[in-house]
Amino acid sequence: LVAPVIAIITGFGILLMLAAPFSNMLGTLVGWLITPFALWITYIARTFASLPFAALRWPKSWLGSLAAIAALFALLVIIKIKRAQFRRLILMTTALILACEVALSVKPLSKSWVPSDWSIFQCDVGQGDALVVRTGQQRAILIDVGPEPSAIDRCLKILEVSQIDLLVLTHFHADHVAGLPGALNQRSVGGVWSSFSKEPAQEVAQAERLLAGIPNTSPQSGVRYESGQVRIQVVLAADDLSPNDSSLAIIGDAGGLTFFAAGDLELEGQARTLVALRRMRARDIWNGAAIDFMKATHHGSAVQDPELLALLRPRTTFVSVGAENPYGHPTARALELYGRHGSIYRTDMHRNLALAERGGNLIVVAQPPSPWAL
Repeated sequence: LVAPVIAIITGFGILLMLAAPFSNMLGTLVGWLITPFALWITYIARTFASLPFAALRWPKSWLGSLAAIAALFALLVIIKIKRAQFRRLILMTTALILACEVALSVKPLSKSWVPSDWSIFQCDVGQGDALVVRTGQQRAILIDVGPEPSAIDRCLKILEVSQIDLLVLTHFHADHVAGLPGALNQRSVGGVWSSFSKEPAQEVAQAERLLAGIPNTSPQSGVRYESGQVRIQVVLAADDLSPNDSSLAIIGDAGGLTFFAAGDLELEGQARTLVALRRMRARDIWNGAAIDFMKATHHGSAVQDPELLALLRPRTTFVSVGAENPYGHPTARALELYGRHGSIYRTDMHRNLALAERGGNLIVVAQPPSPWAL
């Protein structure tokens, strides 16, 4: 199934090697042409590895031996049956069952780049924020929803999220909450945490209308939430600062992968968060070691507290930012500060970003820069 594609990728790879030094545009075009063939290999590998019959657990006992003999005998009977119509019926039924298994198990080729063991996913929503923390099969905690309903809806469809256990609205600026209709599209929400700051009034009113009937609270610092293997705690929830500095600051643990996200905190909010983290006693969530993942505060603006970053020491940072945005995000200062501690990935360059943890190693998978990958 993949052998013919290998030759094509090799040929295009040689062409890419020759063209890229002379023309970035031509190199990018060749890279786009390679992408669907590479996705096909990924699709075949992951699909067949995940099928229910890809690996069989067979009893290692006399019962297993008898079952194997019985299965072989049944197969021989089918082969030896004289009545062609009856044999054809049995074979067609078997083929139909296998086809149904495949149809119900596979993912579309365009989604095959998403790792099956992802824990955190940064949705590319343009100049805004939307972070997904996986809590179970088709379930997640969603931190902010971005500025456009279609963008967050598309992202959650890629991840096949149908249940939002907890929706966290760090603050009510449009680039964090205006995508609510898309996030709520055909999805259930267990509860909502939102900022104490109720500004701007128009965005707050819109959010409250959409979230009517869903339990909604503004949590105090120290409040915790658990779902599956995910534990989160509110580090800061200010009620006397600007909307940005009133952003909910969240620290969490997703099956051993630690993370921190704090909306658009600026200097005052970050200073208070630094104090709160130094006093934090929830060692089951964060024990003071370098945090695995951080969502860059305020889209990587110049307003970053070096002491906060020195305390967290993020191994990996995602910057959620729109391409060619008018604010100059992310700034060179922010990139330099985050770069002191670990790797940086940006949605304006890498589009959607998935993070997984395998044996203590952090695996970042970026959406391929190709129109064939959703």
